[in-house]
Amino acid sequence: MDDVPPDRCQSYAAGHQMHWIHWKHVQESEPATASVVCLDKAGIVLRVEDGSHPELTFWHHDLDRLGSLLRADATIWVYPRWHALQVGPHLFNCSTRPDSSSMCRLRSRGIR
Repeated sequence: MDDVPPDRCQSYAAGHQMHWIHWKHVQESEPATASVVCLDKAGIVLRVEDGSHPELTFWHHDLDRLGSLLRADATIWVYPRWHALQVGPHLFNCSTRPDSSSMCRLRSRGIR
């Protein structure tokens, strides 16, 4: 834990870091291919290619990082049941909406 930068989010709430248990559930489920309809400060809107879900709107605390991974050739998978999004090898724990618990929890300097 000491090697985690103090300004890195420590929250495992929806829309923040992915906990290993959440990751395991995602890995054991089938993804659906998705495409991006819109990405802005409010979140990302996805179209599920197989039509199994209406457009999905997800929020993540680091939308800048998510946006930087999206390229024309990026493969995007969505796991609607687990509110997870995968871009290439990168998994994102998403929220269906930002709310009062959407604040990042930062590690305090000097506290272990």
